[in-house]
Amino acid sequence: MAKKLTLKQKNWLLSLHLLFIVAWMGGAMCMLVLGIYGLNVEAGERLAFTYEIMHVVDEAMLKYSALGTLFTGVLLSVKTHWGLTKHYWIIVKEVVTAGLIMLGIFGLSNWLGESVLIAGAEKAAALQNDDFVLNSRRLVGGAAINIIWMFVLIAISYFKPWGKRKERKKQA
Repeated sequence: MAKKLTLKQKNWLLSLHLLFIVAWMGGAMCMLVLGIYGLNVEAGERLAFTYEIMHVVDEAMLKYSALGTLFTGVLLSVKTHWGLTKHYWIIVKEVVTAGLIMLGIFGLSNWLGESVLIAGAEKAAALQNDDFVLNSRRLVGGAAINIIWMFVLIAISYFKPWGKRKERKKQA
């Protein structure tokens, strides 16, 4: 059996976990605000700059905070009495967190990369480009989905619904 954390170690790890969560949520909120602004700005240089800033937020903040949240969450589960699969609420959090990370990697980052290129090349004319507008709307929707699910995950952490999984009897 893995060695459990002391109370002090657990509190430090939990603090680090919360720091990663706050950074991830803050980054998602920045993406939402910048995405909405980007859909409404008319000056071409501002449009390109807005998407460059979104790219910086994605590269410097979102990726690492999301992975840090997942990593510290798994460590907290494994190194405390909660376990990875003992409680339904933890399993739901693991699945949703992994799903949000996959959405970010395979959806949002790709759409953002395309939007940065289009905005940089076309400036204000990008707002007439169907691919740019579609990707921009996807980015706003993806940021909103992230924020909503993060609030759901916070509620799940607080209320710990659904209880503990029934242990299977080991057959000898």
